[in-house]
Amino acid sequence: SIFLERHPDLYQSEGRTQTLEECLDSDRKLMDFLDRWRIDYIKVPVGADTVERVLALVMEQIKNA
Repeated sequence: SIFLERHPDLYQSEGRTQTLEECLDSDRKLMDFLDRWRIDYIKVPVGADTVERVLALVMEQIKNA
């Protein structure tokens, strides 16, 4: 599993029902859930190279399968 870490400066509130703080709280709750149930995940910070980083992780997992 891959967890995309929000970058507060990139948050766009238009069209959303949650504020940035509410989103960050949801993120913390989700990570707590994953940790509690010992579900492995990799954190990837959101930025200009997010797609490339996620693709590299997926390709690595396929290669090692």
